[in-house]
Amino acid sequence: MTFPWSNGSKHQNIQAVLDTFHDVYPEMPVLEVSLASAQPEGVGVAAMKLPLRLADGKELPVGVVYQGSKVFENGGPYTDLWQLSHQKVQKDPRLHQSGRCIGYRLEGMDYPAEPHPYAFFNWLYCRALAQDPDRGQELLRYGAFSDLDLGSAKTDRNSPARAAAVYGGIKAAGRLDCLASYEAFVAVTCEGAEPVSPEPEAAALLPEPQETPEPPLQENAPAPETPVPETTAPEAAPEDRVPPAPEQIEEICRAPKAKSLMISLAKNAACPANSAAGAVRAGRGLVLTSYRKALEENTLVINPEKNKIVFPLENPDNGFSTTGQLTRCPTFVQGWKLSYQPCELPPEPAVPAEQKPPVYPTAEEYLVSRGYTITQQVQTRDLPPLAVQKLAWDTGRALADPVAAAFLQFIRSHLQFHDSFTFRMPKDASQDSRELVVELAQSWDHLGLFAVCSASPLRIICKLASENEAVRNFASGHWLELYVVHCVQQLLDRYRTQQNAVVSLCSNVILSDSPEVSSAHELDVAFSVNGAFFWIEAKSSSRNIDYGKYADLCNKLQVSPDRLLLVNSDLTEEDCRGVAYFWPYRVANCATMTEKLEEMIRSTLQNDGAAES
Repeated sequence: MTFPWSNGSKHQNIQAVLDTFHDVYPEMPVLEVSLASAQPEGVGVAAMKLPLRLADGKELPVGVVYQGSKVFENGGPYTDLWQLSHQKVQKDPRLHQSGRCIGYRLEGMDYPAEPHPYAFFNWLYCRALAQDPDRGQELLRYGAFSDLDLGSAKTDRNSPARAAAVYGGIKAAGRLDCLASYEAFVAVTCEGAEPVSPEPEAAALLPEPQETPEPPLQENAPAPETPVPETTAPEAAPEDRVPPAPEQIEEICRAPKAKSLMISLAKNAACPANSAAGAVRAGRGLVLTSYRKALEENTLVINPEKNKIVFPLENPDNGFSTTGQLTRCPTFVQGWKLSYQPCELPPEPAVPAEQKPPVYPTAEEYLVSRGYTITQQVQTRDLPPLAVQKLAWDTGRALADPVAAAFLQFIRSHLQFHDSFTFRMPKDASQDSRELVVELAQSWDHLGLFAVCSASPLRIICKLASENEAVRNFASGHWLELYVVHCVQQLLDRYRTQQNAVVSLCSNVILSDSPEVSSAHELDVAFSVNGAFFWIEAKSSSRNIDYGKYADLCNKLQVSPDRLLLVNSDLTEEDCRGVAYFWPYRVANCATMTEKLEEMIRSTLQNDGAAES
């Protein structure tokens, strides 16, 4: 995959790899398998995390077992590495100063490094997954695996991503029995694989082939038959005159280098597509259809002198017509470079004025039209890393469970504590609720929000890293703002794709209606659907809330109160109905937010449509 590289930002580069992969294969779930993965399951199966149980019952990370089993030209195996942390193992100078790795020794057995250099690591990794069926089954939810660190390896290019794909293959084929021995594993997973080529010096020492002497004629043996002259076969067409098969063209179109070309072609040919991935598929289909037609109608033009093949490239749906060109180039997939001659489409007929779509103001334009100045708002580039956003989304979804809501409220009440505190699970809590809260606590601990964390289905002992301002901010309510923005964005995307609605969104908007600082107002989330303006306030505590100021701000913004949704994660559904009884706007918690949000938008758009008619 070709992706934009960002110096010094491994997480950003990993996300760029996954985004690029999804552009080409949008339906294929992919997992980054490394310690830097933003996906917890990807971290859990990293080579330096995944435990392997040895014959003596000892459990060690696969990567540590692998490094401690290496036999080098000048030493090894260094089994003392098994006593060290994975950080120290990776930095041990002996792994880089002992010469070439010539094999492996584990549990009294020797294993070769050639001709299949990846087999030993893959075998250890697949054995570890087989020992943990739940983790192995979870891995099978993904159809592809990536490992960004592999690209920087200079010598050892064994990768847990490759090993995870091998495990998925033998599991799907029902061949996990091959893990019983290294030889059986090699026979199943390396069958048909190209062995490592011999070194050039070794190849030069191979003996010349000797002529095999004819065996002497046996007594009473039949006389050798007189060879019948063979008819001369017709001379095969030179390679430069044989066009690629359609299957080769499909491989050429699927290459990462051809992605931009497919998008450009789909755009110029006016192929319908709702996304970059859709444009790639449309461009690929246009090339394959045109090439097959050219083969059938014999309209390919082969120029062996210039190593080029030209064929008509047409989209009969709209009259687009140009020429595709294949040029021999060894560095490209299948040895051919694909290109096309750009062609302008005929001008589209002008759309009558009465058919032009209506122009709706965005949320920002609405606020400006009411006399406000936007002095600050959160841009996409200012959002926290994707892993932090995902943690906020997971937290918001978990709060549909009352035990999880109680746990988060308990954490918030201990923000000022500098010692460990204990959250005891309610006695009537279900097993699912207990597991959900334990998983939520472990997710918070994974990203460093806890200085101490010990989670079990009975109690959770933790200490919040409250001296960190970013941690305090997240725990005290920033997670809720991120969750609300995420839910609103998902809903707006659905309105845009399913109903062709015009939508806009802005968050953490600071408004000012005069130069005085005291006159500033803050809107957590503001958005519009077909010009209708809406506003959301997110609160993670039910204490000291001035409900009246929101009603007053509705009047200042000239927004009817039924277009304001107050989301308070600390309220039960009964509490929400109680607040809504006294105040004219809508009130919800995390469990009912999406329902209330859809109800607010639907009701407003229906009323606006009825008023227009």
